[in-house]
Amino acid sequence: MPAGVAGALFIWQVLGAAAGLVILWQIRRIGMATRPDLRHDGRLDRRIAAAAVVFMPVWMFLAVGVTHVDDVLALLFTVLALRAAVCARPVLAGVLLGLAVDAKPWALPFGCLLLLLGARRAVLSGAASMALVVAAAWLPFFLADPATSNALHFTITNTRLSALRVLGVHDARTPPWDRPAQAVLGAAAALLAWHRGRWPAMVLLAVGARVVLDPGTNKYYVAGVVVGAALWDALGSRAAWPWWTATAYLGLFVARWVPMPDAAHGWLTLTYVLACAFVLVTPSGAPLSATLQVRNVRLRP
Repeated sequence: MPAGVAGALFIWQVLGAAAGLVILWQIRRIGMATRPDLRHDGRLDRRIAAAAVVFMPVWMFLAVGVTHVDDVLALLFTVLALRAAVCARPVLAGVLLGLAVDAKPWALPFGCLLLLLGARRAVLSGAASMALVVAAAWLPFFLADPATSNALHFTITNTRLSALRVLGVHDARTPPWDRPAQAVLGAAAALLAWHRGRWPAMVLLAVGARVVLDPGTNKYYVAGVVVGAALWDALGSRAAWPWWTATAYLGLFVARWVPMPDAAHGWLTLTYVLACAFVLVTPSGAPLSATLQVRNVRLRP
């Protein structure tokens, strides 16, 4: 590359930082379409601005501090897909979700966002588009070298800070059942949020399932949590302030620089994820069907 390694790194850092702003802007656009009750008096803008205060430091750590481009792309494509879904654009939503999975396979449970399309035909169209994009990216590698399947069994160290340790899993490395369990639990949590009419919490609960069962404890994992929390705080919660985003920032990110026993970090992760389950039973200001709400807004004179 003409810019060299240092130049390429800088470009990716700038683009990654900008992606965080795009995510916040997309959350606002989703809110403008689905929450007319918040947009007229400025409450939506205040919620997003408040969430940005605690969202951006975590995002900058991901995009600039450690420059994990794959995680940046997975989260960016997911939020873009959510907007496409609530705006009833099934093919675009499916393609974006497929790109998110191509960037990071742990994004697979986000496929449940396609249910926001409402109509069965639209959901199937989105799912087919998603499957085609994933297949187009990965199938050539599997066909060219069957050993590519070894990547499916990649394991990492089960650190002493993980919630897995708190849950009683003391394997030195990733247990063979762990990755499938993350996907199943994440999809189940997202489906439950959709069923309960808490669609803005689908990303938060799916990411929560990932971090609570992940043997790794990298600080940049929290970026996915604050993206999901910001979606809920801005679009679903009835609270005026972004308590879920702020709590994730303080308890899962800032706390990592505070001296404490290793197990305490695992307990903080477990407690936060379990607390997220309360969004399923607490009152929500979001409409039951995001897509229906968008259509209603469009039909108004």
